[in-house]
Amino acid sequence: MHLITDIAQLTPRLQALESMLRAFARQNNIDYAITETYRTMATIADYYAVGRRGVAGEKIITHVSPDNAAMKSPHYNRCAFDIVLIGAGGKRTYEPLATFGTLGEYWESLDPLCTWGGNWQTLKDNPHFEHRAYQQSRPRRGEVS
Repeated sequence: MHLITDIAQLTPRLQALESMLRAFARQNNIDYAITETYRTMATIADYYAVGRRGVAGEKIITHVSPDNAAMKSPHYNRCAFDIVLIGAGGKRTYEPLATFGTLGEYWESLDPLCTWGGNWQTLKDNPHFEHRAYQQSRPRRGEVS
């Protein structure tokens, strides 16, 4: 599976918001890397298969299928990105969770359509940041991507 990490693949509004998030992170001595931006249909199909292949212990990671991706996937619609924190010595990490919370709280303060995956009620996704301009009539929380 080829992950696309180029911020230029996102909408201009999301690129501007990510720039604000990065500036905030730097001011707070937080470093992160983008791990995924635009998601192809092939990648969506790969993710959708996880937890549905009959592999013991494997859990479902998304409810977005290739059949509904155009309506439901902010990554497919170029309105989301995922990150990983950069810790001591350049080590990539998903902890501490509080750092994601700091970034998520700031993210959601930038625009009413900014949503952080760590605030979702189901399938919490701390590394996920999105701008819901493509689905303004949908609820802000509890959705999955």
